[in-house]
Amino acid sequence: MFVAANEFTGVYKVSQNQFTAAELQLYINEAETDILVNLFGADLYKLFIADLDGNFVPQSARFIAVFNSFVEQATNSGNIFYVGSSFDPIVYPSVHGGSIPKNRKTNFVSYGIKDMLKGFIYNLYTADQDNQTTPTGNKTRENDASKTTGAFLRVQRATKSYNRAVQTYQAIQWYMTDEHKEDYPEFNGTATKQILFGGIV
Repeated sequence: MFVAANEFTGVYKVSQNQFTAAELQLYINEAETDILVNLFGADLYKLFIADLDGNFVPQSARFIAVFNSFVEQATNSGNIFYVGSSFDPIVYPSVHGGSIPKNRKTNFVSYGIKDMLKGFIYNLYTADQDNQTTPTGNKTRENDASKTTGAFLRVQRATKSYNRAVQTYQAIQWYMTDEHKEDYPEFNGTATKQILFGGIV
């Protein structure tokens, strides 16, 4: 819907051929709805989908605002709660019981919904690429032409892509529950948080 297999380039680059592109598209088709329902909540998700034009671009101002990238700063909002170090901030919007420390300024960066989707999907897809399901069980994929990238680098890239997606996810939820909460009364999304290396919270 929003993302196509051939858009996985740059920081989300996935090597593809006609077979792997079809496999990646299956991941996209299955993941997009789940991610967006968690982001918005079911009711707001339905309104978001109904607002899209034929190119899957929103038309209403409130959905355009969160669909595109943005950079915002919050001060004493009362709606952000931090856990962990400044290196790994975990943000919970006020709807999840959070609050921001007094006099703390917080910057929010969203790379846009499409980039967020690519980050989450890249993480899901690449995590499965070392193994393939066969009639005799899961087997590790082998490539005679080149050595598979080391496990450390694979996990590092997957972690970075996931955390970049979470950064946008959190920024969008903050926007909808703090700065402009009057524009999103239907919001009932689910909070998420960044992970440390290798998926450790």
